[in-house]
Amino acid sequence: MRERAPTALYERPRTGPNVPKKPAPAPSRPKKIKKAVAAHRQFVELCPVPLVQLDTLGNVLWHTGRLDEAEATHRQSLALREQILPPDHPDIAQSLHNIASLRFIGGDLAEAETLYRRSIEVEEAASSEETHDLATSLHTLAMVYEQQQRYDEALSLERRSLAIREKVLGPEHWHVALS
Repeated sequence: MRERAPTALYERPRTGPNVPKKPAPAPSRPKKIKKAVAAHRQFVELCPVPLVQLDTLGNVLWHTGRLDEAEATHRQSLALREQILPPDHPDIAQSLHNIASLRFIGGDLAEAETLYRRSIEVEEAASSEETHDLATSLHTLAMVYEQQQRYDEALSLERRSLAIREKVLGPEHWHVALS
């Protein structure tokens, strides 16, 4: 039997070498995730300066729906980074951005705004050049403004984010479409 050809741009064939395989059955995945989180925590405890590892653990917790634990882990990472790194280090901006994103998801738009603003300040101080990370932070702050119905401010940030992404990534890059 011949497979029906896709009828729209967004439709993809349902079989073939480029179609992702189905994920593992649900019952086996939580055990694997718990085991991975436990192993990562043990690694973090053994590591003298667990900055990157804490961020990774926070992201694993975030993507498994454990948002409170993810936020606590990202706050721990931020506290360590602020103790060890200079105040304008890009990793501090990354930690601020991660926490802001979690606050945004949790509906705390005021704190998300404050944290995104701090992230942008650090990113601007860290580099004399505009970066993709800066464009991402501008875009996410614009999303906060949009939720607050501050459309003019959101539009201004989105335009700046778009200009940076076009400059840094090129006009054909798929991230440009996000701005």
